[in-house]
Amino acid sequence: MNDLVVLGTHNSYKLAMPTARMDALRAADANSADALHYAHRPLVEQLDAGARQLELDIWYDPRGGLYADGSTDPAMLQPGFKVQHMAEFDNRSNCLTLV
Repeated sequence: MNDLVVLGTHNSYKLAMPTARMDALRAADANSADALHYAHRPLVEQLDAGARQLELDIWYDPRGGLYADGSTDPAMLQPGFKVQHMAEFDNRSNCLTLV
């Protein structure tokens, strides 16, 4: 295993933060804003481009709606496992649930 190399992505599901939220973060902490200012293509596109390792951050939502953050997407209102970086802050995802 010492010589194994796999092409992959970190926070593979991540979409860009909303502009207003990013602007507020940049005003408070420019270094953190720089570190969080990125997004990835959908998971299937990453795999088609050669990625063989995907990282998903999973948040348990036993009743549903816990991480909806104003979303009306039915998937976010159902119980289950949600995929996002930081709840209520950096939570935009191209893969909302782990099914």
